[in-house]
Amino acid sequence: VRQNRLPIFIYQPQQSPGLWWLGAHKAALSHDGVTVKSKVLPGVRNHFFVRPDPTPEESATTARLPELIQDAIKELVQ
Repeated sequence: VRQNRLPIFIYQPQQSPGLWWLGAHKAALSHDGVTVKSKVLPGVRNHFFVRPDPTPEESATTARLPELIQDAIKELVQ
């Protein structure tokens, strides 16, 4: 982690235990001025894009993944 110099974007599922650590992860990754941005994805659980039992919100978010990735890239290069 300390050798990374690339900007990082984190999509964090809202219904994930990892949500509690998002701030700590961003702080650890943003050493030496590395850009770290994040967005919480509402109404989805971990691995929502590969779940055998997706909720309607998870299916909708999965369908939007290409758009979400493009949005993250745009935000990182601004």
